Amino acid sequence: MLQRWLCCEQGWQSMILHVCIGGLCLLAVAAVVYISEHRLVASIRTEIWPLLRRHKPSMKAKQL
Repeated sequence: MLQRWLCCEQGWQSMILHVCIGGLCLLAVAAVVYISEHRLVASIRTEIWPLLRRHKPSMKAKQL
């Protein structure tokens, strides 16, 4: 019943509600993974996070 109501044929309000519920489910899964998968989180922090935090030098540094 709820799935039929959240279908995209019902208008903008149901589509927005559908996206919000999907976002909440994604946040719930991410929270459970963060709480229960300690080795995965540690691996991401040591291997992937430094690559994402690497930044390009600013324009002022290039001019000097």
